[in-house]
Amino acid sequence: MGAYYGERLSQNEKAQKEKDRRRGKEFTGVSSLRSPASCFKDENLHMKYFWIPIALIFAAVHFYYLDKYPLIWVDDIGYSEPAWTFNQSGNFGNKFLFESFKGSGYEKSNVFMGRIFLFSQAMMYRIFGFGAYQSRILQMVCGLLSIWLVWLIAFKLFYEQASWIASGLWAFSHTFWVTAHQSRPDMMVIVFILLALWLFLDERYFL
Repeated sequence: MGAYYGERLSQNEKAQKEKDRRRGKEFTGVSSLRSPASCFKDENLHMKYFWIPIALIFAAVHFYYLDKYPLIWVDDIGYSEPAWTFNQSGNFGNKFLFESFKGSGYEKSNVFMGRIFLFSQAMMYRIFGFGAYQSRILQMVCGLLSIWLVWLIAFKLFYEQASWIASGLWAFSHTFWVTAHQSRPDMMVIVFILLALWLFLDERYFL
């Protein structure tokens, strides 16, 4: 009797493995998560080559419209000036935007803007120079990285098809287009949040 039920249990496990494999996952007992690299093995190279030109066109369109949409507005100036000032005088002051607040300390250091963003933005100015386009490059790069992280997270939580749907919805959303095209730290914050979530799901608590 015990051997019979053991055989039936083994058959059920095999059936479950086959079911999970068809859904794009591998059954591992504790976790049904597989490596994203398995999507780009030899048998899936046709999908890899299919998405490469689409990704390149997508990135090219975004970089073309980077300084055109949305139009430059006050937040672009407010978040870009401290980084530019750092390269000029070594502090994160808003000397021009907060002219009416002269004497308040903003002309020496803008205390409410994150230093990780401002240091990164200052580095971009040092490499590419200062301008509207250069002010938005960092956020566009973070935006492209966020698409990849959304794909990884959806792959971990669901299956391969869901990862393409989730990353596609995010990539072509109006929120993405606006957030990735502004000189604000929003997209960088999104990347850090997504990265933390993916590291947790992948059980990489110490990298």
